[in-house]
Amino acid sequence: MRIQENKYLIDNNNTSSRYGIISGLFMAIALLLFQISGNDYMPALKFLKYIFLAIPIVFILNMYKHNLNDRIFVKGFSLGAKLSMIAGFVLIISNVILYLVAPEYSFSKFTIEPSSWVGMALVSLSLFFETFVIGSLITFITVQYLKEKSRR
Repeated sequence: MRIQENKYLIDNNNTSSRYGIISGLFMAIALLLFQISGNDYMPALKFLKYIFLAIPIVFILNMYKHNLNDRIFVKGFSLGAKLSMIAGFVLIISNVILYLVAPEYSFSKFTIEPSSWVGMALVSLSLFFETFVIGSLITFITVQYLKEKSRR
């Protein structure tokens, strides 16, 4: 598989764009299933959606390390951060669409219910920042591991 990245955040040719969209869609589906099943107030269970973010980040960085050699930290962190941002954008778009189509199934976060546009916007923004931060942490840990592994 060929890894390609350029300076644009969203580009069909970027590996981070493709996997970020896929990751965001799987996370949105997981959140929708939590909403439908009534388990939307279990933060520990909802935290499991980040498995769909961690797997692509670790997989792509592991493949990407061969192209970077000694620059794995800077380029690898950029790749993971872009993937996380795109996944966060997909969650925002999914939440807005759900709110417009079926508001009872739009995502909730802690005690914030999406009963108005403001509530939906707060939930969407918190999901975006949470996805970006957790994705960046996963990327940081993975890059540190790969950096140490490449020194041996």
